[in-house]
Amino acid sequence: MKNRLSERINEYHKSSFITIGGDFTEVVNIFELKKHHKRHYKTVESFINDPTLADFLKTEKIQHIFVIPPLENKNVQTLEKKYRITFYSLPTLEADTSNWGYLRHMEKVINTFVKAFDTYD
Repeated sequence: MKNRLSERINEYHKSSFITIGGDFTEVVNIFELKKHHKRHYKTVESFINDPTLADFLKTEKIQHIFVIPPLENKNVQTLEKKYRITFYSLPTLEADTSNWGYLRHMEKVINTFVKAFDTYD
């Protein structure tokens, strides 16, 4: 399954991204996204309040922001327009923690990354 998901995500152009909330360590390491993962914020508020944000987004050409848990911040649409970025809410692990439940969860996560990276250069 790891190989199948790795092939799926690696067939698309990867661009730099930021993560907010949750723990992205496994996804970033397993799917070799470390060179594209530019910064992690613990909360949406810390992202919004970062005084270097505008320059960092421009310098690193960041367009994708992955968030766990799903966003409930009213400022998201304003931020997307202002910085020309897109927020992607990653699914949370369901109550089913069996191996099949975990594999299905990882597939949903990878599908979200593929959706972001599946863009024309």
